[in-house]
Amino acid sequence: MGTDTDIHKSIWAAHSEVGQEGQETGSCAPNLGEDELKLFSSIIFALPVSWEQFSVTSHLALQKSRVRALNWGSPPFPAPRAAGRGGAGLLGVLQQHPGRSPECWGAEGLRRRRAGPSGPHPVDEAELQQRPRELSEPRVAARHPETMGKLVALVLLGVGLSLVGERFLEFRERSNASREVESIEPENCHLIEEIENGSEDIDILPSGLAFISSGLKYPGLPNFAPNEPGKIFLIDLNEQKPRVQALEISGGFDKELFNPHGISIFIDKDHTVYLYVVNHPHMKSTVEIFKFEEQQRSLVYLKTVKHELLKSVNDIVVFGPEQFYATRDHYFTNSFLLLFEMILDLRWTYVLFYSPREVKVVATGFSSANGITISADQKYVYVADVTAKNIHVMEKHDNWDLTQLKVIHLGTLVDNLSVDPATGDILAGCHPNLMKLLLYNPDDPPGSEVLRIQNIMSEKPRVSTVYANNGSVLQGTSVASMYHGKILIGTVFHKTLYCEL
Repeated sequence: MGTDTDIHKSIWAAHSEVGQEGQETGSCAPNLGEDELKLFSSIIFALPVSWEQFSVTSHLALQKSRVRALNWGSPPFPAPRAAGRGGAGLLGVLQQHPGRSPECWGAEGLRRRRAGPSGPHPVDEAELQQRPRELSEPRVAARHPETMGKLVALVLLGVGLSLVGERFLEFRERSNASREVESIEPENCHLIEEIENGSEDIDILPSGLAFISSGLKYPGLPNFAPNEPGKIFLIDLNEQKPRVQALEISGGFDKELFNPHGISIFIDKDHTVYLYVVNHPHMKSTVEIFKFEEQQRSLVYLKTVKHELLKSVNDIVVFGPEQFYATRDHYFTNSFLLLFEMILDLRWTYVLFYSPREVKVVATGFSSANGITISADQKYVYVADVTAKNIHVMEKHDNWDLTQLKVIHLGTLVDNLSVDPATGDILAGCHPNLMKLLLYNPDDPPGSEVLRIQNIMSEKPRVSTVYANNGSVLQGTSVASMYHGKILIGTVFHKTLYCEL
């Protein structure tokens, strides 16, 4: 793109050429004044290159169309004028033509407009008497509403398309669309064969029993088993060769509509274990509450939580009986609008607090609020903003409100979070390249990445890579959870990796 002055000069030169074309033929070409041209080009300069090119081209085409129409004796496009000289913004500039000379009005103006390449055409003086109003004042847009409507529609369409195009380029950049990840893989790792359709979220009990949500079906994301209901798997990390078991669910729960997403464990004072699961039956959002029966290795369905604020729920973290924070990752639920929301980066998502007595939004302004977890001392809440590529550190207050303390920028798309109970470090499952995840290609699959964030409350938290793969082993990492030097790495739709560090 050229400099501000260069653009002004080029636009003014092109405009002068159009004006000269009209003068050479003796016509009344409606020209913008120099000040208006500078304002017009300044507006263009502030917008993307595509809009700059569109605006200049459209303006000059309009001017030349008027000149040619005037020269050949046909009615020109209307020369609309705003109320006074103070039209607002781009439309104000387009609607004002102060450079249009008064001699182009009235009877003389009609005579001059009838001039063509072969010379003046005779003008019927009776026609002049029948059209006194048109000949005594400038044309206005109201005389040709269809033409002006098309012009305005064209301008608005150009503005809209250019803005969407600009935001799409920004979205590609936010998505790390050109990033390739270099593999960093611990030696003692192997895939858990029994889990084939994803392990979107993982939560581990202090005893080493790990719960895994599997089979997520979500708009815009790959799924290799669209007709199979979701499941909750259990792995005992105390075993030398951990085995996987799908948990049976009793209590009248509709398992055919089970579409599990984020999960969170709550241990009551009597040591009863409850599992809270974000569910998307019919692509809606609910929170299912189960009681874990350790002896039978099963889940008992207790309750479904619904609320008007529980929409597009991604993840939850539980603090007490039916008390939890939940993240909303998208404002729109329609797939088409959801895509535009991501491209335009509307930042309309939030964190809410739920309890039987109160439901409220406690944090806003996220591009896509995703994973959420709590610090070991339960003073701070960590929220992953996936498309913003950062983690928000929030202070939890007694009334459950959250106050942002800091933001950790990671440069990769952060999904779910967990806390290593031994160190307090944060583990983040990340997507190195979101575009590969959204536009899935088995020949060029999305990679995987797990980061460790140490000393997060310090001025300079330390960020290191625990695991990275280009998709040849593990695709679309969403979570990583640690237990006594053992780590489970889950994915949105792919397999699960077990490593001993």
